Formats: sequence, C-alpha cells, structure tokens
Amino acid sequence: SDDANFYEAILGLSAEVGEVSELYQKYIRDNADFTRDNLISELGDVLYYITALATINNITLSELMLYNEHKLNERLIDKHEVMMHDFGKAFDAQDVLDAFQKVRQEHKSTIDALKKGGD
Repeated sequence: SDDANFYEAILGLSAEVGEVSELYQKYIRDNADFTRDNLISELGDVLYYITALATINNITLSELMLYNEHKLNERLIDKHEVMMHDFGKAFDAQDVLDAFQKVRQEHKSTIDALKKGGD
C-alpha cells in the first residue's frame, strides 16, 4: 500500500542519515577513515529514500531542487543565514545555491521544461 511504502521510505531515510552520521562518529571516536567513496555510498542511499518519498508524493527531484533553491534564495536575501557546518568550515546558503547552479547547468533542458509546466 502507499502507506506502507511511505513508512518504509521514512524509516529507510532515517536509518541512512544515521549511517552518514555514523561515518563521522567513527572518524571522530575511532580515528577511522572518512573517505569520499564511503560518503558517496551513504549519501547515495539517502538520495534513494529521498527519491522514493518524493515519488510516492508525486514530487519530481527537479521540483524538489527548484523549491529548495527558491527557499534558500529567500533565506540568503533575508538573513544571509548559515545553513550547516562542514567540519568546522562555515557552509552557508550561497554554497548550496552554487551547487544547485551547477546541477541546473548540467540539466538545463529538463529544468527549463519543468518551469514551463512539462516534465
């Protein structure tokens, strides 16, 4: 059922975010390797469940990205809000917007079609 799929996706997302946190925890606590490949693997799992949740709710990833980009632009204009920290280095809304711009350039035709109402 849709409810079962939704709950599975929510719980899966939560578990995978926990695994991303665990990578960093082991790095700090155990001096374990924190590699780009490990992070890509775990973030890929997070993306899987984000995609599942979006799909269950009839939201495309392009729509999600555009909505979040708009929200970050508003925050940046209003507050210059710092969004998160990356190992002690400030990682602000502009950094996220720059990443979105890179995706936008790589997938321009798809995003332009979405803005015009097509998928």
